[in-house]
Amino acid sequence: MHEITVYLFGSLKEEFGESKKIILRESPCSAFQIKTALYDKFREQQENLTKEEYILKSCVIACDDSILHNHDEVDINGEISLLPPVSGG
Repeated sequence: MHEITVYLFGSLKEEFGESKKIILRESPCSAFQIKTALYDKFREQQENLTKEEYILKSCVIACDDSILHNHDEVDINGEISLLPPVSGG
């Protein structure tokens, strides 16, 4: 198992009151596996969390400034971020 730091941005950072989460994962792992592990970690923090669809379907994983698709392998040594959807005007 590897300790992976995932940085949180935007509404996720505000929602959970911290800028990063640490998860344990085997290597290699996919972006979807990272999102699933984060969902489980958030679930531990807040029992009434109902953001599964939001985290698993709307947010994206980025690694070293590149957006990853769910099936893409994540470089666990890179800078990994969970990015919420944003809208602009």
